[in-house]
Amino acid sequence: MVSSLGLGQRFALGFDLPVVVYQRGDDDGATRAVAHRTPPQQALGDLALQAKGNLVSYGPLGGFGLSTLLGFTAPTGNTASYLGEGKSTGELRMLAEYKLIAVALQGTAGFRLRFDERDVLRRTYNHEVPWGVAISFRPQALGWDDKGRFTWVAEVHGAGMVPPSQAARDRGQRTAIAPIMAGLSARFAPSDVSFLLGAETSLSRAFGGPPIQVLASLGGRRASTTPTTTA
Repeated sequence: MVSSLGLGQRFALGFDLPVVVYQRGDDDGATRAVAHRTPPQQALGDLALQAKGNLVSYGPLGGFGLSTLLGFTAPTGNTASYLGEGKSTGELRMLAEYKLIAVALQGTAGFRLRFDERDVLRRTYNHEVPWGVAISFRPQALGWDDKGRFTWVAEVHGAGMVPPSQAARDRGQRTAIAPIMAGLSARFAPSDVSFLLGAETSLSRAFGGPPIQVLASLGGRRASTTPTTTA
């Protein structure tokens, strides 16, 4: 569940609460060592609060846009579901977009702060450098969507892991590998409410990287003007 509130032309506040409607996992030694149980079929993730500021805006026909995102997550999720950190995190990220009428290239990079390291099967999860690239297309340009309600997106995203502390390395711990995900999605926005449906797969063998997962999102937006660039 996603929602945002635009404050003028340059600022927006929002929240993001992941929800697992259904998932299935193997009941083996590795799974029980990580979560002490098999993943639950339904679960809530960590609640994320976000503030976004628009630094550079593109024009009516496109151009370059740049914005910054400040985020904080609360440990509300179930750690056995792979959606819960078990600890709070903070994040600062830059979002860049170059748009030309119906096509947009998007990129993001930043830094995610973990307030405490987390050891899982002798792998230590420390701070991260999240990144992502995407291309979006509005089929309205082909005459398939007269009202411009649809947007198609292809993206790849992941994170680079910062090496663990010296104390963790002294315990024989090593840097964990974060999933690299690739996906396709379609967004339908008939009004201030938007719907997203997509699927993605993990390109790396990392904990929490499923072979395939289906994503669905319901978003709401209330704003006096168009909020900041997204990527």
